[in-house]
Amino acid sequence: LELTSCYFLNMFKNNKKSTKAKISKNEIFEKSISLFSEKGIENVTMRELAKACDLSPGAFYYHFKNKDDLILHYYKKSLDGHLARGESYLQSAPKNLNTVMKWICLDRFGEFAEHKAMLAPLSSKLDIDSPLSIMAEESLEIRQKSISFFSNIATHCLNTKGHTSDIIGRLLWLNHLLIVSFWLRGDDSTENKGLILLQECKQVWKWIPSFLNLPGSKKLLVKITNSLKRIGVWEELDES
Repeated sequence: LELTSCYFLNMFKNNKKSTKAKISKNEIFEKSISLFSEKGIENVTMRELAKACDLSPGAFYYHFKNKDDLILHYYKKSLDGHLARGESYLQSAPKNLNTVMKWICLDRFGEFAEHKAMLAPLSSKLDIDSPLSIMAEESLEIRQKSISFFSNIATHCLNTKGHTSDIIGRLLWLNHLLIVSFWLRGDDSTENKGLILLQECKQVWKWIPSFLNLPGSKKLLVKITNSLKRIGVWEELDES
């Protein structure tokens, strides 16, 4: 009887270890993001994340080396979903920059809504030394994908091509980042600064087609580009 009891006890322990080992990276990610959204990133330790996933710290580090790694994974995953929806939308979207940019921003709002507590402190990170900065080396792939999408928006709505689409796309990308950043730091009221900025930007988006037809508009875009390069929010992207 004693031997039988030991056998089943060991089997139970082995099954438990097997269950822990089988937890997927995606499950670890989802549980971690849920905890971040509930308590805020700064208030959660890696040890707490491992415990929430029923893993040892070493097993957790095997999948994600630190909290920044988790957040970058969130950025990539959320962007992939956003781009998939956006590219599908563009297939039948009107050639109206105002309408399309509003849709893009609202789609982001909807996706980020349940994670505002986690994202709000990150929304103003401009320090390039931080891997979570919008201009960090670690987020280069994310920027490339997103900027390319906004260049497609410029082509779709404004019939621009080549370098002009790249410049307009980059400006639209920065514009939408500013709107989303303010929205994340505000509450859900109509006084949310992000919602106010979105409303105001509609006037700018409506004006862009006329601006592009003005003499000298292309030269002005180049000057704007050079200015943004000097302050560190513009870079030459590898389009290969």
